[in-house]
Formats: sequence, structure tokens, C-alpha cells
Amino acid sequence: MHAQGGTNTRAGTAAFMRRFEVQVDPDGQLDEAERARRATHARKSYMAVLALKAQRAKRRHASTPEAA
Repeated sequence: MHAQGGTNTRAGTAAFMRRFEVQVDPDGQLDEAERARRATHARKSYMAVLALKAQRAKRRHASTPEAA
């Protein structure tokens, strides 16, 4: 199914993106373009924090004696 591009993740992806739209505009007062712009920035910030946490965990794991 994945090789043919037929995955069923559209609903999950949409819900994930809506999460950021609600986060940046909980009352729904912004126009659509501004809400989308802010949601994109919030998503990028969230992903950057995840990447930093992953990098720190990898560094911590690599520095333990049992990892060698």
C-alpha cells in the first residue's frame, strides 16, 4: 500500500495540523491566511524542540559506558 502511495493518514495529519491552528488562534478571530502562517511557525517550533530533545537523548546514550 505504501509503495503505491495509498496510505490512510490524511485524517491524522489534518488533526495534527488543526492542533496548531487551535493553539495559535483558540477563539478563531484571525483570518485564514494569518492563522495558517502562525500555525506553520508553531509546527516548525514544535518540530525543532523534538529534534533538540532527540539529539540530547542520543548524546546522553552515546556517552554511557554500555553504549560502546
